[in-house]
Amino acid sequence: MTPAVPSPRPAAQPDADYSLRRYLAEAFEVVTNADSRLLRTCRALLTRPGVLTAAYFSPARDEYLRPQQVLLLSSVFFFFVQPLIGFNGLNSPLSIHLSQTPYSPLVAPWIMAEAARHGGGLEAYRAVFDAAVDAHARTLAFLLVPIFALLAMLVSWRRYFVQHLVFATHFVAFLLLVLTPAVMALSALARLAYRAGLGVDAAYAIGDSFGPALLCAVYLAAALRTAYGEGPVPAAVKGVVLSLGMLPVLTAYRFILFLATYYGL
Repeated sequence: MTPAVPSPRPAAQPDADYSLRRYLAEAFEVVTNADSRLLRTCRALLTRPGVLTAAYFSPARDEYLRPQQVLLLSSVFFFFVQPLIGFNGLNSPLSIHLSQTPYSPLVAPWIMAEAARHGGGLEAYRAVFDAAVDAHARTLAFLLVPIFALLAMLVSWRRYFVQHLVFATHFVAFLLLVLTPAVMALSALARLAYRAGLGVDAAYAIGDSFGPALLCAVYLAAALRTAYGEGPVPAAVKGVVLSLGMLPVLTAYRFILFLATYYGL
């Protein structure tokens, strides 16, 4: 029996459109729609605090990228840019864990014992640790979201946790987008303050401590008004509380980052 010879071209469906024109038109539509949503989302995230969170729980949610997409794009930008300008950001080297955190007295003996066990001394262990912590930071940066959401829940507890989770996702995305350029600008301001006659401590407080805290407080107050419908005074107070709360949030993140790196080596 002679086997059937396959047809060189499948039979056309009655309503099928095999034109290249349709393919290119659809590709153009997908690209332009994606670009439109991306630009609209970035504009809202940077200039209209709280709009993305409010839109997510409304029929307007399809006009913007999803919170997870926003966070992913922001983290890619952050971790791509920071090594180009020499800014550590969320990547905490061993020296920070060893002596510059509230938990340093706890983990310093661990570090010294582990350095002795590995051989080569502290400097050799530092090189291994710093290389590993960079990889962990790229993954664990997302932990900032649930930690900050818990903090937001303490401040505004009469809401669903998922509201705080979306709010936290958008705020962390904003932080990742503006942290690098903001720190650069504020560090330059600190240097100018020092040259103007202020002491090192005063210049540091203005540029590297007070500046970022004020930026976060203003953004959070505006976001709370839009996303949660808070009044001006409660939003301002809660914005300051949440901004100051970023310090323990970052400390908790760094401790988790340390543990993941320490036990992963």
